[in-house]
This record gives sequence, structure tokens and C-alpha cells, in this order.
Amino acid sequence: MIEDIDPEIRQQCEKLGEYFSSIGERSLAESLFIRAENAQRAVEIHIQSGDWMRAHQVAQEHMKSDEANQVLAKHAESLQQNGELRHAESLYVAIGDHDAAIAMYRKAGNRSDMVRLVAQHRPDLLQTTHQHLARELDAAGKPREAEEHFLGQF
Repeated sequence: MIEDIDPEIRQQCEKLGEYFSSIGERSLAESLFIRAENAQRAVEIHIQSGDWMRAHQVAQEHMKSDEANQVLAKHAESLQQNGELRHAESLYVAIGDHDAAIAMYRKAGNRSDMVRLVAQHRPDLLQTTHQHLARELDAAGKPREAEEHFLGQF
């Protein structure tokens, strides 16, 4: 980070960053926000454009790790609330919060994506997950779906 940057220069960098962001020049906007010591805004422009991996990379390079994860998790939660589950998943996975992504799909009732993430990131829990889902579906009177999970255990 730049030490003791002139407040007027910081303000001009932020204005230019907003301009370049508005015309789709994310790389230049990112550089200007970083120069203005506003890493969070640099991360946000990548999140707004759907470039989750670049958002994560900028956050890790220019923010403290816990602060970066907090900012990205906040955006993931917002995406989740707006029903943009795939995008929220991307952010959760980028920050290594696989359990939050799994829980999100469970809450949404999206069992196939939930099982996919368990298989990818928590393979030791896959059999237990299938058992739990099978019992849950059987109790809900959905024997055909329950059978798929009973068979998924093997």
C-alpha cells in the first residue's frame, strides 16, 4: 500500500476508477482503486462483473485475509438472497467456505448440487449425506427419490 497518499490524489483516483469501471475497463479501474487505497471497491467491481476468481485474487493481494474473506462472504450471502446460487457458490468456494455453499443448497432444497459439493469437498461425508437425505425423503413420502440416495451410498 502507498503510505500517506495525498487526499486530493486519492479522490481523483477514485473518481477515475468509477469512470473506468462504468465503461467496463475493470483492470484500469482496479489499479486506480488500489492506488486510492480502496481495495474493497476494487474487489466489488470484479464481483459486479461476475469475475469471482479475480475478486478473490485482488482481495487476497490487497486486504488482510480475514477482511478479504469477510467481504467476499458478504457478497456471497447477498447473491444467495437474490437467488443467484451458482454465483454465490463460486464465491464460497473461492474463499474456501465449502460448508456454506453446501448449506446454501440444502436450504434451497437443491439436493443434487448439495451432493455434488459434498462429493467434491467433503467426500468423507458423502455416504452420511446420502443416508440422511434418503431417510428425510422417505419420511416425506418420496420413496423414489429416497431410493436414489439409498443407492448412492454404495
